Amino acid sequence: MAYVFETPGMYLGKHYKMIVAKSPDGEKREIAVKNMDLVVINSRVQISHDALVLLARNAIPVVLSVLGKPVGVFHPFASHGSVMVRRQQILAAEDGRGVYLAKSFVKAGLTNKVRLLSQYARTRKESDLRLSKAIQQKVDEIKEKIDAIEKLDKDDESIKYKIMGHEGDGTKAYFEAIKLILPASIRFSGRNRRPPSDPVNSSLSYGYAILYGKMMLGIAAAGLEPFAGFLHSDRSGKPALVLDVIEEFRQAVVDRVVFKCFTKRMLKITDFDVSGDRCLFTDSGKKRYIEEFFKNYDDGLKINEREYSFQRLIIKQCRKLARYLLKKSPTYEPFLLPW
Repeated sequence: MAYVFETPGMYLGKHYKMIVAKSPDGEKREIAVKNMDLVVINSRVQISHDALVLLARNAIPVVLSVLGKPVGVFHPFASHGSVMVRRQQILAAEDGRGVYLAKSFVKAGLTNKVRLLSQYARTRKESDLRLSKAIQQKVDEIKEKIDAIEKLDKDDESIKYKIMGHEGDGTKAYFEAIKLILPASIRFSGRNRRPPSDPVNSSLSYGYAILYGKMMLGIAAAGLEPFAGFLHSDRSGKPALVLDVIEEFRQAVVDRVVFKCFTKRMLKITDFDVSGDRCLFTDSGKKRYIEEFFKNYDDGLKINEREYSFQRLIIKQCRKLARYLLKKSPTYEPFLLPW
């Protein structure tokens, strides 16, 4: 199980085969290392040398994080598997596995868009049949793009560009449907960034930035190389694999929260400062949004009668990817929103 320690002033020590977490208020918690498979330490949390040695001897990686974004990973010598998975990750980019994964990531992202929009269409069928049908039309357009990606020839030299082209068309249809759902007062006209120019885009960009950091944690935990992707091109300073895998989680982690906040009037235009072409949260608006974001993130989803936080689901998904790359699994099963 992954353990995240983020209380400012907390101290992590060792007692026999247990990690002892001491909070500034004197509260003490003991965790057996046999129940740990990943430790995440945020800024202003200290850890002793003895505790690190205990974790290392049990092959438990430690991720160092600042404001939710990983800045380094302590990999024990015993975790030699990370070398093996990275070697296979590089090789996969040059064989059929790379194209297979690129298609899988994008099809999953588009499928989750279909599933989220289908939920909106169903819930509006009785109250606004015309709107429901309009949403369903966009769902059908996205499904066509999924089918088109599936039919692409894996030996086509330009296949990645074609995959991204279909992804772009599907995403455009998705946000055209979202525009129909959101209150007109929000003035959402479609996805834009750098900088976001309206409250919805500002909320999406902020949420994706948090998700980006969480995805980095999952990739580090699985021993994967964050800068070697399969769809997004390799470029210095660009974590291509993070950008690949994050497509599977955008709707579940971010989009659902953002659209709920605006359709239920939890966020309003007054929660944002608009200056020229830039739209940013006010302090009160950001606080409300972050509370709702992390409530959804921590609550996660129920899958096969079990409750999973999204952090656990992300780590689990990255480990699925590692297993596929190591040829321990014949297929890669992407994360999909439950129907």
